[in-house]
Amino acid sequence: MFEVRIHSRGGQGGVTAARLLATAALHDGKYATACPFYGAERRGAPVVSFVRIDDHPIKVYSQIRDPDLVVVLDASVMETVDVLNGLKKGGRVLINSAHMPEFPGYATFSVDLTGIALR
Repeated sequence: MFEVRIHSRGGQGGVTAARLLATAALHDGKYATACPFYGAERRGAPVVSFVRIDDHPIKVYSQIRDPDLVVVLDASVMETVDVLNGLKKGGRVLINSAHMPEFPGYATFSVDLTGIALR
């Protein structure tokens, strides 16, 4: 099973991104689930979404504690949330940022998606 944890801010599209990723996996013939985790937060508050993808039916629908991939849609979330918490050894990190942060032991990828959208 491949597990993804998406960190974003309310209103930024993290929950939608999780649903789209799960839908794409379903269209690819995989099994997938997507679920958000948030309370009574307001726009701009940190939100976490989870996606599971597998070749077999998925019978667990809960938070992901040990993801294979962490996606960070807003790098400022990292100031208050430990986005690497539980990330599997050798896991991957994808960050929406113009700057490449260093996370030793993890494959890190950085893309300035906000800059691209604004241009």
